[in-house]
Amino acid sequence: MTTPSAMWYEEKRLGLSFGYVPRNYSKDIHPGANTPVDLNTLNFYNVRAGITRFMEINFTVTYRPLLPDQIGIGDRQVDFRFHLLREKKYRPSLVLGITPPGSSAPFMSQDYLVATKNIAAGIWDFQFSLGYGSPYVIKKNTGEDSSPIVIALKEKFYNSRYLVGFFGGMEVKPVEWGGLMVEYNTSTINAGAFVDVKDWLTFSAYTFEGKSWAFNVALQFGLDFKPKELRAYEKNH
Repeated sequence: MTTPSAMWYEEKRLGLSFGYVPRNYSKDIHPGANTPVDLNTLNFYNVRAGITRFMEINFTVTYRPLLPDQIGIGDRQVDFRFHLLREKKYRPSLVLGITPPGSSAPFMSQDYLVATKNIAAGIWDFQFSLGYGSPYVIKKNTGEDSSPIVIALKEKFYNSRYLVGFFGGMEVKPVEWGGLMVEYNTSTINAGAFVDVKDWLTFSAYTFEGKSWAFNVALQFGLDFKPKELRAYEKNH
């Protein structure tokens, strides 16, 4: 939905996703530069790639379809995820998320630490996540002093409170092809469901506080390809 997790795949992957957030809750996720709420419907286009076994890079474009002539392609954001701890029997996976400092849109920054643990109970699979989002942001200094960057509170930028403080979520998967989910993103409590249409395709729909619907479509593909000769051999034998 709207909170990160520490879910991590050992093999490097390429992920593509599209997300829709309704305008009446868009300010909770993406405050925007004084954009009126009635024009702030959000479409998120995301590309995620595993660079190494422990690092991912994410590139996101936030497009406002009701304001195409005013904002063009939309806000762009780059952030990184670092896998600090691998999940074990009694230990969760741990991931650090960082947005490079100096962004021209500091309200988009997402700096957080999150832990995720998977638990199997019979035919039910549970996933629990708990994290903390930094209340601070490193931004470009527009003042007169010589320092190129300054540290400031995120909520000073359009009252941004998304991923500021403790957040968490839970997924329960009673069947192999789908499940239910609930989260708290430090701003709203949301709930929904997801369906694994294919191994590489997932569709999810959820509500913000049971009032407005949002959805997300995600695709992912492995980047750890076997050598061409080995793939040809396995195909023929």
